Amino acid sequence: MAIVEIKNLKSGYIVNKEYVPVFNDFNLEIEENKITAILGPNGCGKTTLLKIIAGLHFYEEGDVILDNKSVEKIPIQKRDLSYIAQDIALFPHWSVFENIAYPLRSHKVKAAEIFKKVEDIAKEFEIEHLLSRNPSELSLGQQQKVILARAIIRDAKLYLFDEPFSNIDEENKQVLLGFLKKEKEKRNLSIIFVTHKLQDIFAIADNLVVMNKGQNLQSGKLDEVLKHPNSFETLEILKEYHEE
Repeated sequence: MAIVEIKNLKSGYIVNKEYVPVFNDFNLEIEENKITAILGPNGCGKTTLLKIIAGLHFYEEGDVILDNKSVEKIPIQKRDLSYIAQDIALFPHWSVFENIAYPLRSHKVKAAEIFKKVEDIAKEFEIEHLLSRNPSELSLGQQQKVILARAIIRDAKLYLFDEPFSNIDEENKQVLLGFLKKEKEKRNLSIIFVTHKLQDIFAIADNLVVMNKGQNLQSGKLDEVLKHPNSFETLEILKEYHEE
C-alpha cells in the first residue's frame, strides 16, 4: 500500500521573474512502512519533492495523495508529518531536553510521558549527558543527533529527512543508521530520506528512487533497482555515487 502517491505533478520556482520548471508530469508512489531513499544529482528536485509533500512548496498541476487523501484537503499542520530540512536548526535558547521535547509539547503530551520518551531516546542516541546543555555547547554532530531525535520522538504518519546524516562522523552515523532501522521495524515507520551516499542506502533502505532533472528515472525495491537499472542514465547515476 502506498503512503504517498504523486500524480502528474507540475511545479517550479520563479527566478528573476521567470518561471523555472522542476517537475513536469512527475509520478511516484512511496510504499507504506518502508524506508525509501531518494538519490540523484544536486538540482534534480529531491528537496523540492519533500517540500511539496510537507506543504512548504506549491505545485501548479497534478495531485499529491497522502494516506489515500489529497493533500489539498489537508492543512499543513494536520498532515501528521515529521520533517528535517537541510538547513533546520535547533532552538538556540532552549536546552537539548526542551528541543527534543518540543514536538511532544506541541501535541499536548502529558509531562510524565514527555520526560520518559526524551530520556529513552536520548539514551538510544547516546546524548543523555547533554540534555541540560544548550545547542551552542554542542558539536555539529551532536546537534544533528538532537535534530534527528526531535524528529523521530513522536509518532507521525510519515517522516521526511533531507540529508539527515550530513554533519555526523562515520562512527556516530552508523549508530544512528542502526537506531533508525530498529525504530522503523519496531514502530512500522514510513520514512523518505534524501541522500548522496549509497552506503547509507545500503545500510537501511528498503526502496530506492533514482532521480535526475525532475524525472523519476526508476523506483522500486532496493535490490531490483541496483541489480537491474532500467536505463543507461540510471546506471550512470548509480555508478557515480557508488564511486564516491
